[in-house]
Amino acid sequence: MSRNSNWNERELTLALALYYRVPATKISGTNPMLKDASAYIGRSSSAIAFKLANFRAIDRKAGEGPRGFSHGSRTDTEVMERFLDPDSGSVDLEKLSDAVQSIFGAVCSPVDKSHALEVILGVDILPEIRKTEAVSIVKRRVGQGYFRNAVLANCGNTCLISHCRTPELLEAAHIVSWSAGEADRLTIGNGIALNPFFHEAYDKNFMGISPDGTVEFAESLKQRSTEFWDNFLEPLEGIKIDLDTRTPINKEFLSLHYQEFRAGKFDVGF
Repeated sequence: MSRNSNWNERELTLALALYYRVPATKISGTNPMLKDASAYIGRSSSAIAFKLANFRAIDRKAGEGPRGFSHGSRTDTEVMERFLDPDSGSVDLEKLSDAVQSIFGAVCSPVDKSHALEVILGVDILPEIRKTEAVSIVKRRVGQGYFRNAVLANCGNTCLISHCRTPELLEAAHIVSWSAGEADRLTIGNGIALNPFFHEAYDKNFMGISPDGTVEFAESLKQRSTEFWDNFLEPLEGIKIDLDTRTPINKEFLSLHYQEFRAGKFDVGF
């Protein structure tokens, strides 16, 4: 394992990818995710935790959890900014995912690459490798899987509405849809963690979230499902979800989606 105090670009890129996958409150050298990543990054889990805390200190905004260390190096900042989308200011997870795949693709067999990507990005591509040889398909699916993992981590592995904390029951909802916002669809600020019901309702504009986080439901949903509305949804009407995530949720994107909801554009482009 490397003993050089200066981190190289490869190590920093892998650590940055891991940073977006680990919830802020889980940044610790004892975290099994960091221990597993140690073999691939070439640093101890405690050194990785220190680096992730540095990334947190220079992230656009810090919410709950460790604040990080204010003396993160200029190189840390440069590597982080390299993956920021210039328009939204959010990290481009697809670009970061592609960089990690390139790092391991150059030195690993397909099977070893699959194991490495599962550790760093949380995405198992071995079944995809066995089914297809199309590199573009595998890359796209890795990017999509990493987007889910990063969005859930950014939201503390919690549905922002139901507060369900079981990751297996959570999905990463795009704010600006996959089809409508190609340039921004895999930026971390374009995602929120929701359970499948609220994800579907949000995608089909039966539910809206205003830029300040206020939850609203469409009148048509109230009228179609009176009992369900009275028992389950009415208590959620008007609540404000917590938008104070580690990396900010893009409020401009929330506004665009909310305008479609208010216009009654049901199930268009999602």
